[in-house]
Amino acid sequence: MRIVTTIGAVVCIALALCWKLLPAHDGLESAAALQGGCPPSTSPYLQADANVKGAITYCEAGDAATGTLVMHIPAGTLDNFGLVVAGYVDGKDVSLNLQPTGGSSAAMSLQQRAAERWTPVALDIPDPWKGTDLTATLQDRGEQHAQWAGLGLVPLKQGAHADRGVAIALLCLAVVLALLARRARPASGPVGIINHMPMAVAMLATLLIGGHLYRGDIAGIWVHPDESIPVKVMEAMHGRGDLDTDFAKADLPVFADFRYNFSGYILAAYASAKVLSPDAFASEPALLKHLLDLSRWSAAATLVLCLLLLLRHTNALYAVIGTTLIAIVPQLYQDAHYARLESLSTLLATLVFALATLKPIRERNRHLLMAAIGLLAGMLTTIKFTYVIFLLFCIVSAMPMLPRSGDMAARVKPLLLHGLWSALGFVAGFCIASPSIVVDLAGFIAGIQALNNQYGGGHPPHGFPSPSMGKQVGLIAGYYSATIGLPLLVLHLAGYSRGVLAPAKYALGGVLGITLLAFLFQEVFFERNFGPFLPGFILVSVIGIVNIEHWLLHVLPERNWMLPALRLALAVALAFCGWTALSVTSRLAPHFSAESLSAMDRAHARKLDAYVHEFGAAGIKQIGFPDIMASTFPQPAGECELYQGIHYNDGWSKNYYHQLEQRGFRLVARMASDFDEVPVSTLNVYHSPTMLLYYAPAGCSREGVPQ
Repeated sequence: MRIVTTIGAVVCIALALCWKLLPAHDGLESAAALQGGCPPSTSPYLQADANVKGAITYCEAGDAATGTLVMHIPAGTLDNFGLVVAGYVDGKDVSLNLQPTGGSSAAMSLQQRAAERWTPVALDIPDPWKGTDLTATLQDRGEQHAQWAGLGLVPLKQGAHADRGVAIALLCLAVVLALLARRARPASGPVGIINHMPMAVAMLATLLIGGHLYRGDIAGIWVHPDESIPVKVMEAMHGRGDLDTDFAKADLPVFADFRYNFSGYILAAYASAKVLSPDAFASEPALLKHLLDLSRWSAAATLVLCLLLLLRHTNALYAVIGTTLIAIVPQLYQDAHYARLESLSTLLATLVFALATLKPIRERNRHLLMAAIGLLAGMLTTIKFTYVIFLLFCIVSAMPMLPRSGDMAARVKPLLLHGLWSALGFVAGFCIASPSIVVDLAGFIAGIQALNNQYGGGHPPHGFPSPSMGKQVGLIAGYYSATIGLPLLVLHLAGYSRGVLAPAKYALGGVLGITLLAFLFQEVFFERNFGPFLPGFILVSVIGIVNIEHWLLHVLPERNWMLPALRLALAVALAFCGWTALSVTSRLAPHFSAESLSAMDRAHARKLDAYVHEFGAAGIKQIGFPDIMASTFPQPAGECELYQGIHYNDGWSKNYYHQLEQRGFRLVARMASDFDEVPVSTLNVYHSPTMLLYYAPAGCSREGVPQ
């Protein structure tokens, strides 16, 4: 039975891998004709895509080049091909219009997010246009930087081939079969090696699930404010041929004072690029892709580690549900899609947690364990200096190893010895992860001071105009209750009552408490500082369910069916504890899809067009966060204009719009954030702020609010 189910799991993995390799189209050729422009390869910045048949206006003169692209699209073409654009279609200097050939209807104006890659256009073809020939016209009148564009067609992927949900489903089935094989009767004799296969298969399938789950395609379309840091530093390191991660030696004038921040992460990314993808240094987009892959696979590896830990300390049912809960935590899902340090830090932090659950008997193994935890703590400190707090795991892990009897000297000597091994490991990890810091400790300390100056006095919108400890408590509690939910917190507290996952969980509780306490005295709150603790947090929550099962079995009457029935009921309860996280992550996922982003942009533009038409307004002016911080209010010039303002669910925005309304401006519409219930966080700021639309009655004759 074990052999059969193991083979079934392997077959599922093979099918999932083959599914990705199936062709996306059957050699379809478009009959569309494109006139004007230059080949896409003319631009050194545009990411190449062999599937796109198109042209760009970035010709020999670069951004200064102007021109017109005209594409004649025969009827039915868009059933099998998608219209894609590149560059900067802003609707002003670079415009794109679509209309029936011959001009029988007014043209549809299209706008697109700026991107130096081909992105799909979100099209809603009017019914009267379907079945007719269409003409797309792209006009580039701009001669300045970032004033060019491209137009093309790409074969549409068939749903069965493109839907990664099928591959994930096959991989999930592989995990189930592998875990069933693990419980089956072990094989004996010459096939004994098969007994070790189920765990390996389950680990591989989990890794691939994470790889699929955390795969995004918005690089170059959506830009994280910090993603240029590792790219520029790695470029500089590659150019010099050294391992110096100093920001001041890279093309980072805005961040130069922060010196060696992220140093360990950048060096790890640099080394992995040198070994795994040396071609990544050919361009910044290629380096960015490598960094995103590093985050994605680090997050996937964290899931594997969590599955192993839960299988070791619980049962397969709780282990699968617990790992799934970790996979869908919104904050971890975000980190897996960013070219930042958090995913790698979370993997290393979870590895520290896993090591701290071990209880070696031999003295030599104890020393090795303490050195390993110290080594990882040293590496984490080079990634972010506040991670020095992970040294607490060394202290807590050493306590159970001390003699339970004897005089003080007999207890102090082993403690000092464990401390020595931890210190040696820490120094080794620090030196290995960032040798450039070792030779420039003064620069490292200067960078820490610069960071403290940057964030020590607040960092709007992440905080409050008038901060207080009570407000900080409300903000942190509000964020995690909205993204993880209170049930998991209750289970987490229940997880401390027995010895499972000790002493790791006590060290985790300590670092969580210290970090929380530190933020209560700060004027800023970034949720990412808690990211590395979240897998451990969920692991302890799963142990909370195990403890509840243990207590109930001692209370309920003994029956043969009691244990499986109780375990099933508790497993269902544990799964429902993930509803809050799943709700937020399901709304977050489209923000990492180029197609979905394009559709959201188009839908928002349609709403604005409707309001402009309703009011007969001359246009829409923007109110950005710099305007909010400077209290810069619109000055109506007589003609009717609408004003679109950004709101991050923060105190500064709330105060600004209150003052705006006191000045006579009236609210037209509130276009809520996808995360409207979440207090100010990177979810609002980076991905989906609330947008408010106002008008001034003095300039607009319409007094009502359109529905």
